[in-house]
Amino acid sequence: MSQGELFVLDQIRDMYGAQNDEDAVFFSDADEAVIFVTDRNGVQGLVAVLTNLAAMYADGTIGSAEELRAKWLTPPE
Repeated sequence: MSQGELFVLDQIRDMYGAQNDEDAVFFSDADEAVIFVTDRNGVQGLVAVLTNLAAMYADGTIGSAEELRAKWLTPPE
């Protein structure tokens, strides 16, 4: 995994728990790092494509870690 993907995964772990580790990440047919995010109660409520989120963060589409968390890593209500 790239440094950017690891950064996004660290944000997920901080928000949802350590159970979202590198072992939970898999690679899609398009060679993208993906994780089904599991909360501390074991509920899966979010799929995150780490590769895409890392690229958007790197190119400034996602302007801050706060925006990443609020807009991209929080499921809609």
